[in-house]
Amino acid sequence: MVKALKDIQVKCGFIGPRNRLYARMQEMLAVSGIPLQDEMTFDAFSAQTPKAAATFDFLFVDIDGLGGIVKIFNTLARLRTEFPFVPVILVSGDFETNDFDTTRRLLGDVSLRSPVLHASLQTALFESIENNRKWCDSVVHYRENIAA
Repeated sequence: MVKALKDIQVKCGFIGPRNRLYARMQEMLAVSGIPLQDEMTFDAFSAQTPKAAATFDFLFVDIDGLGGIVKIFNTLARLRTEFPFVPVILVSGDFETNDFDTTRRLLGDVSLRSPVLHASLQTALFESIENNRKWCDSVVHYRENIAA
């Protein structure tokens, strides 16, 4: 992976079951010296304080392992609004292609088609940071100007 991530401490979370995807993501991240935290549920992540959640630099969500997008749509949208500052990378075999833009920004910052390639993972890490900045700006704008 790019040298920039090797030089800093990066904390990656994973929402979903400990399965083949988890093992593959852990393996690809380890090549760059980035540990993948133990898998967790939405409830476990949401139970954290905002300060504890902010320690995550990236959060991978295994859509297929959690039963599909229809099943987790509302939970994922709630997570995004409660913790907008955590870059979310969605992973699913149902995606036609990787999306590194803000197409699905209500649910995540980037989307990766499974099986995930190492080059796609690298791109996702960097694009999710920029996309998350845009997401945070839109959440702040909404809270200050629309919901207020």
